[in-house]
Amino acid sequence: MKIDSNVHRAALLAAAVVALLSGCNQGASSTTTAKRLELGGSLQGEMTTQSPKNLNDGSRYAVADLKLDADTTVQVALSGALKGRLALFDPDGALLATSETGCGCGDDEAGVSLAYRSARAGDYQLAVSGVDQNDYGPFRLSSKTVDTRNDGALTLDQPVDGWLGKGQDVNEGGAENRYSFAIEQRGIYEFTLSSTDFDAFLALEGNGVSLEDDDGAGGRDARIVSLLEPGEYALVASAIDGDQGLYSLVAQQKQLPEGSEINSGGPITLGGTLTSYYAGRPVEYEFTLEQRQRVTIDMRSSDIDSFLELSGNGVQLSDDDSGDTGNGQGDARIDASLEPGHYRLQARAYSTGTGLFTITSTVDEALPPGGGDIAVGEAVEVELAPGATDEYRLSITRAGSYTLMMSSSSIDSVLALSGNDVDASDDDSGGNSDARLEVELSPGDYLIEASSYGGEGGAYRLSIQ
Repeated sequence: MKIDSNVHRAALLAAAVVALLSGCNQGASSTTTAKRLELGGSLQGEMTTQSPKNLNDGSRYAVADLKLDADTTVQVALSGALKGRLALFDPDGALLATSETGCGCGDDEAGVSLAYRSARAGDYQLAVSGVDQNDYGPFRLSSKTVDTRNDGALTLDQPVDGWLGKGQDVNEGGAENRYSFAIEQRGIYEFTLSSTDFDAFLALEGNGVSLEDDDGAGGRDARIVSLLEPGEYALVASAIDGDQGLYSLVAQQKQLPEGSEINSGGPITLGGTLTSYYAGRPVEYEFTLEQRQRVTIDMRSSDIDSFLELSGNGVQLSDDDSGDTGNGQGDARIDASLEPGHYRLQARAYSTGTGLFTITSTVDEALPPGGGDIAVGEAVEVELAPGATDEYRLSITRAGSYTLMMSSSSIDSVLALSGNDVDASDDDSGGNSDARLEVELSPGDYLIEASSYGGEGGAYRLSIQ
């Protein structure tokens, strides 16, 4: 979350618009006849080479009168082929508000908007200008009043429009717009604060919960998603950069997959799917194996970048993206053969974020662990534990040429042979990622070491010919 000031940027923008409209040190209205934009209506125009020129940068501009009553929140939109921007001046000619950016959009798209809440009644001036000297074309201005409410109760699925004034900045500790929200049913709730006028900041408080967000909804909009218990809560809307403007605040309950309920942690039985919610702290589960088994655990989510950690009984495994299913977030998978014992599983996000996730687990028969005695002509199919090296004892009774082969579809095989004045090793001579040793051996005892290049664990086949 960022908490920084953009006052300098806003000041520069305001100065640029004033200069754009000032031309030869005269007001815009003194150099052109202004048309009137009726509140709730629209007005069409076109920026041409005959439009008044701003001598500061050569762009063209037009001015419209807009009559406002006191305590009226108005939103003005600029659409059309013109790549333009807006500025609003009070009846005394003081700059009140500007659109932050200019946009060349289609005729039917609202490319630029400006919102303002009037403090007094009077004739205001709305200026339209090109972003630079090369911007011309038709444009359309439209205006509407917006009913705003800056406090009170928030109801599910009923958006509230509000107005944030100057000084309501989280950096400065300014006044906040506070809403109450009552939850009757435990569940996942989503709160979104969006605005085209300022960098939104949203906080959720109450019932032992304290959460906040800046850009969770994308762009400069804020979103909080959390598993909440029944109780009373407060939502606080504010800005990060000190700008004023119009916003929309909405509360929604997220629907769980059909037939599922939130499992918030604790003992589980492997071999099924559970649904849970990550709210910034790892969700912990426990399970016990009565015998050696192959365990596969997948964590999937469209809200967060999944991360799994498995520990216990001498095992310490973690994963981020091995189970990626292409959902844009990155799914986690742990796939390992585990010995009998008690284990702890932690599910969390790899970085920041909150959201729903599912954990699906399967249990299968496991290959035996590697290591022990092996004889010429024998082949074994076993499992290498992560980070381990399996050691085999080989006795040769007749001198000759021998081939040792370690192959696997899941690990990069590494094979080493030592003893009786022999010291040989190989990584990829068997093709792909398989290891192969061809050696002349005399009678005696030897040590074979089977491992993986990157320390991964997995199934492999070892044969001696």
